[in-house]
Amino acid sequence: MPSPFPGVDPYLEKRKCWPDFHAALFSEIRAQLNRALPNGYAAFIDERIYVLTPESPFIPDITVSARQTVDPASHGRTAVLERPTDEPETVGFHPNTQRELYVEVRRFASGQGAVVSTLELLSPPNKHVGGAGRAKYLEKQWAMLESETHLLEIDLLRSGAHTVAANRADVFARGHWDYLICLHRG
Repeated sequence: MPSPFPGVDPYLEKRKCWPDFHAALFSEIRAQLNRALPNGYAAFIDERIYVLTPESPFIPDITVSARQTVDPASHGRTAVLERPTDEPETVGFHPNTQRELYVEVRRFASGQGAVVSTLELLSPPNKHVGGAGRAKYLEKQWAMLESETHLLEIDLLRSGAHTVAANRADVFARGHWDYLICLHRG
């Protein structure tokens, strides 16, 4: 059934759907670019991986609490056999990793495969203020803006903070936009 929503389906922004959409779109972008690029250029999918830490409150599986002591004189007496405590058990922490794809166009005419353009499709973690994904993305964005490499940013997410390199005030001075594509020429 086709989506009842105009533009991008908002359900794609869900954590379970976005990675599949992201990968499928970049696969198609790479294929289309490789058909259109001149000899000596090729598009490749690459990825950045970073570790996510808990950034929001969560509900624990187990809670440890103290019990109020009752005065034994008021309820009679009870004998309690104390059990020896077990040795502490070490529990390993397995961090959650985030994988984000992007497309690079490389020039092979010089034989070195120099990157001439990078295409980024913003992900929900890229637009989450205070998150590791945003920090990593902004770090890469800054490096790209300081280089001679072209940067094409595609923002198909209506939620989250403004993240593309174009100044937010300048963008919204021209009107309200749900989706943005920002090209910075290197």
